[in-house]
Amino acid sequence: MLTTVLTLVALLLCIVLLVRWRVRTNADWALWWHDNYLERIRDFLSGTTRPVRILKYVQRCANSGDVLSVISAIDAYCSKVEWAMNVGDEKGAILDAVVLETRPRYVLELGTYCGYSTLRIAHLLAPGARLITLEMNPHYAQVAIEMFRHAGLDAQECGLLKAGSVLLADNVTCPGAPDYLQYVRNSPRYQSQYFPARLEYLQVEDGVEKSVFLG
Repeated sequence: MLTTVLTLVALLLCIVLLVRWRVRTNADWALWWHDNYLERIRDFLSGTTRPVRILKYVQRCANSGDVLSVISAIDAYCSKVEWAMNVGDEKGAILDAVVLETRPRYVLELGTYCGYSTLRIAHLLAPGARLITLEMNPHYAQVAIEMFRHAGLDAQECGLLKAGSVLLADNVTCPGAPDYLQYVRNSPRYQSQYFPARLEYLQVEDGVEKSVFLG
């Protein structure tokens, strides 16, 4: 009986070590482990999402208005607490070098996630340069907005909006963007108007929010 138990323990230990090795050395295993296993467990236990957990850590540990402090906090969280697919510190250094080498006037980023690479690019841009980052996932986008705000790089400070600029947000009712609506409707920097409509090609209530940036 004891021999059987010891054999099973040894077998289990070998499996654990094998999985750990594969996770550290194989991209497919790493993504499966972090995105389809650990992330779901953390989401269930915490009742939040990974982007929100990263944001809360940054808000707690990084200096407000300090871009480099925010970047450092994200690196610390993602390397020591919970992995996330940011560009990271190693590839981030390559990104920094390219930005400094090319000194772009306009930058278009496809995929914002939590805003990590956006922050790395933005703080290196010359005065007057413009950065536009696009994120399809509204949850990620909202987290990124809060991340930029904590870093002191919201849209106004980046110079992306001028007085009179018009923001038109779709799908604010379905699937909904309550945090965005709360912000533009309560901020003295915006004058907002809601246009009720239907979800494209369906008889489902939706709407569009028009917001004029007042400066």
